[in-house]
Amino acid sequence: MAVLAMFVAVDAHADPLDELRGQVENGQFEAAYQSVQQHPEWIGNPHFDFLLGIAAIGAGHVPEGVLALERHLATVPANDRARLEMARGYYLLGEYSRARQEFEFVLRHKPPQEVQDNIRRYLNWMQTRDDSNLRSTSKFYMELGAGHDSDINGGTYNTAIQLITGTIQLNNPASEAMADYYREMAAGGQWTKGVTTELSVFAGADADVRLDNSLSAYDQTSFGGYVGFSYLKGIGLYRVSVATTRLVVGGAIYDDQFSITGEAQYTMRPGLSVTGFAQYAEPTYAGDNVSRDSRIITLGASAVQAVQGAAWNPYLGVRLSETVEDNLRLRNDLSRRVPTLRVFAGANPSDRLGVTAGLTYQLQRYEQADLGFGTIRKDDLWGLDAGLKYAIDRRWTLRLEWLYTNNNSNQLLYAFHRRAWGLKVHYEY
Repeated sequence: MAVLAMFVAVDAHADPLDELRGQVENGQFEAAYQSVQQHPEWIGNPHFDFLLGIAAIGAGHVPEGVLALERHLATVPANDRARLEMARGYYLLGEYSRARQEFEFVLRHKPPQEVQDNIRRYLNWMQTRDDSNLRSTSKFYMELGAGHDSDINGGTYNTAIQLITGTIQLNNPASEAMADYYREMAAGGQWTKGVTTELSVFAGADADVRLDNSLSAYDQTSFGGYVGFSYLKGIGLYRVSVATTRLVVGGAIYDDQFSITGEAQYTMRPGLSVTGFAQYAEPTYAGDNVSRDSRIITLGASAVQAVQGAAWNPYLGVRLSETVEDNLRLRNDLSRRVPTLRVFAGANPSDRLGVTAGLTYQLQRYEQADLGFGTIRKDDLWGLDAGLKYAIDRRWTLRLEWLYTNNNSNQLLYAFHRRAWGLKVHYEY
């Protein structure tokens, strides 16, 4: 009977701990915190203290969570996940010197790249949000590149199209795909000011110039600026920005665009981040394209999961969005819905080398029949992309990019294939 009673006691401990562990791993921090309140007698058990610490910090009871993780690490000092959660707790409490000490301790042990990136984000945030040193910071980047594009002008591969009046031959070379080499230059900067330990404001500007070797009519220049703020609370980082950009094609203004973007990013557990985003934009076109003025709303979400402890520190992500464009010039044949699905992955074979790859599938469904074609335009686009990045040092990076896109359309003028590659050198200060 004594032996049986012992096993019953073990099971009584095992089941609630397993349930608690499942709640924590699934990000159900509030439910996990309520569960731990029912077992105060377990305080001091290293496994219980570990789960209590994560649940309490995730549910907003930060001091209690930090205390539990301190008890756990006194017994299990090699648990880097517990040390990271405790460092984040110190950060939320505004104890930046302790948080920085714990983050840097884990960083010295070369954790997976995704974990290193998260740690550096916290270190950067602390640099601008320290109550005793809320100074402004700035960064600047410059990029030079060159490459080849098989469809500079966005033309079709078809030589004839079917209009409502019959089949016509495309005698205008501008309608057919034209290939060319190009050169590209980009530069930009951002200024950030910590207002409180949780709130920061920022402003920045970017410019990009792409020059074609022989098809100068399609040279593109874009430039613009933005302002906004970010707010960090618990496991969430929230960001809102307002931006304006101008696009110039062939030396003439093509469009101006005003936009408002909101993002909410949550670190659900180590290695997993989930982001929701929304954008409102109003492009205003110039010249012959004035009929394209529109209102655009985009909603979407993405998730990125790093594979903890695996070789090369791989990660996998998915992004899903829906864009609705409403024409403001009574041209419903230009109004459309654009759902997009993107799956992407990456890995870091070494500290300096990174590889990425992605697959994109997109639909375009217009609202009304085109007067020339007599049909409602329907496009199905899919694309593949890959990249190879090499860090020369902490400021200079080389990047090789490749892209293939195939767009099928029931209106043959818009069907195209595109292959492009580019080599870029990036400097950041």
